[in-house]
Amino acid sequence: MKQPCLRAAALGLCTAYVLWGGAALPPPAPAPPVEPPARPQTNPGQNINTAPAPAPAAKPVIPTGPPSALKIVPADVDFGEVLVNESREKVTLIENPTAQDITITTIRGNCACLKMDQPPKKIPAGKTEEFKITFIGQSGRRPESYVVTMTTDEPENLHATMVVRGKVKQVFFVEPQTLYFDQVAKNQSKTMEATIKHAEGKPFTVKSVSASNKEFTFKWEPLPDGSGYKILATVLSARTGAITEGAAILTDHPVVPVMPLHVSVRVTGDVVSNTLVLTAKQDADHRVGAFQTGLKRLTPGRLVVEKVTEDKGTALEYNVERIDDSNAKLTIQFKDVFARDQPFGEFVVQTNAEAQPLRIPFRVIRPGPRTIADPNRPPQRVPPRP
Repeated sequence: MKQPCLRAAALGLCTAYVLWGGAALPPPAPAPPVEPPARPQTNPGQNINTAPAPAPAAKPVIPTGPPSALKIVPADVDFGEVLVNESREKVTLIENPTAQDITITTIRGNCACLKMDQPPKKIPAGKTEEFKITFIGQSGRRPESYVVTMTTDEPENLHATMVVRGKVKQVFFVEPQTLYFDQVAKNQSKTMEATIKHAEGKPFTVKSVSASNKEFTFKWEPLPDGSGYKILATVLSARTGAITEGAAILTDHPVVPVMPLHVSVRVTGDVVSNTLVLTAKQDADHRVGAFQTGLKRLTPGRLVVEKVTEDKGTALEYNVERIDDSNAKLTIQFKDVFARDQPFGEFVVQTNAEAQPLRIPFRVIRPGPRTIADPNRPPQRVPPRP
């Protein structure tokens, strides 16, 4: 297989830009997606010069509240030990012991390593239906327990839950899994480091490190103690906006030759937002609260916001509160309910400072089943392994 194809397989697709990177499986198995670690929270304007060490994985929690009448058998599925990039499927049963049909309206897992049948799925009264779930062994240090939550059309949006267990046998560890370059000014470079080591300490060779976006370049060298390699990633971009990609580390391993290294940067122009990702809460009626951020012009001159739109065309209204000539507070509100599946997007802010607009990512925080984070509910954790 040619090297570009190996790299493309590692990303899980053959396009240059990816939002969620992917890892490859050598032929003939397909390449499953890989879930990048969550972006660490920073204060506005804070630069991250080194990526923090991954936090210990928290044990999953089962939502509390009124349970659905549906019964999942078994409600605790164990995939055992799974090799990284391996995909396994199991079938469970969903029983409806009531006299009324029940429809599963949403199914959510707390990890991208879980692939499931998608709703709507009607379970007739007194019947039992099969439910397929696939577990994909992802690279990196992973938890061993996950939760799948199903919401139904029963009154009060009742839910059913199941626990999924799986221990991923790693071949390599890439640390950190994601290099967060944070904000970098256009036409300025920044370099960060990562390492790759064999999980069992065995010798190996890094043959190449590459990414589709030309803004990222890589160098690599053996670690002084011979335990692996140091990867030097450099970003230099003339275009502004967010760039997130899964680079490919190509090794000589015969089974898992490619490992992903996620890289993420926001290249700033003449105008910057003091909040990297805007968030707002959505209520039960699908209405979203206001997004707010501060804007600052870095070049001389008065800042004027000329137009604000959403990248998918969602109707909105906005207000600009001037602080001084170079700074302003921007408030954005959707006019109608926000009902699309993906809870994220970008606001496009056109100003008088430069021809290229400022693009600010946003995420809608959706309401969900109550969990132990709700102080009014008693904690209920994943049951111990049977």
